[in-house]
Amino acid sequence: MTVLVDAPIWRWRGRLWAHLVSDQSVDELHAFAAELGLPPQAFHGDHYDLPSDLRDDAIALGAIAVDGRELVRRLRAAGLRRRSPGRGRHRPYDRPMAADDIAPLTVFHNPRCSNSRRAVEALEARGAEFDTVLYLKQPPGRADLERIVGHLQGDVTDLVRRDARFTELGLDRDGYATAGEVVDLLVEHPELMQRPLLETPATAVIARPPEAVVAELLGDA
Repeated sequence: MTVLVDAPIWRWRGRLWAHLVSDQSVDELHAFAAELGLPPQAFHGDHYDLPSDLRDDAIALGAIAVDGRELVRRLRAAGLRRRSPGRGRHRPYDRPMAADDIAPLTVFHNPRCSNSRRAVEALEARGAEFDTVLYLKQPPGRADLERIVGHLQGDVTDLVRRDARFTELGLDRDGYATAGEVVDLLVEHPELMQRPLLETPATAVIARPPEAVVAELLGDA
């Protein structure tokens, strides 16, 4: 048996979560998860989401603690990785995504923005896997924006860029303080979404400053 668990660094709904995988077979993973008491809905294609309070129990049952990069490396080497590396791959947001449809890491990217390019470079330097959404060409829909603001770290109003375009539109700089107002605005004007935005199944964060946020999100801080 070779079941692996990484560090619980992914925050969602006030809890920290880890990933539980097998580099032998999905059947082995399912059997281990059942013994641990994980529900079937915790399975997402190639891993189980594991709450931090069960991580010690998983290790006691025989799971091996590794860091996130080692977990992904061994999963890919075994041919069990559900999605291929997303570096440079543009993923269209042409429909709302279910929780298990979200990439391990997605970058909402504007290649003309220096901060956005720095975030991508920082992820690549760490060998991270990610999907890239060119959000000006493929704007997220209402359902996707509602998901993003629902687990955004920090103040939701920070998701709105109050730049020259914002002024050109004659918008109220003191407005857009609620999630609903932000979603309504960005559905109509996706160009006003702050960048770069990093999203995992558990959280979304504005990557400013890019290098520091990437380091914290990947557990390097």
